[in-house]
Amino acid sequence: MTQRRNESKVMTQRLRSKRGFTLIEVLVAISILGIGLTVILQLFSGGLKSAKISEEYTKALWYGKSKMEEMIATKDFSEGEKEGTIDNYYSWKSEVKMANPTLGLKEEEAKFPVDLYRIVVKITWTSGAGQRTLEIESLRLFKTEDLTGEKT
Repeated sequence: MTQRRNESKVMTQRLRSKRGFTLIEVLVAISILGIGLTVILQLFSGGLKSAKISEEYTKALWYGKSKMEEMIATKDFSEGEKEGTIDNYYSWKSEVKMANPTLGLKEEEAKFPVDLYRIVVKITWTSGAGQRTLEIESLRLFKTEDLTGEKT
């Protein structure tokens, strides 16, 4: 009879050691897994959002540089503002202003053989719930007319 008890105890110990995880252990493991997956998914979506914004800025920069080069290459240079759209998604606005330095002289005395113009190109687009803007600025020298009215 003692042998049967010993065999019964050994069987019970074997069953206990093979019975697996408790319910609490399983719930803790699932909750840790859920928290980990949530963090990973948030990081991934943040990376995708950053890549999209970077793509938008890169396109805006290319459009702005293209507009700036177009304006600088113009033969007839005059002050003013112009605007338009590109791809129905980006809009641009350019502003050209004379920016001659006076160097502490009166305007009549500060005559130079060239005029200095300030060119600003502003690219605007809608991104998410807000509006983003990229501004490019440059200076250009342009030959002025001499006293006879001819360009020099």
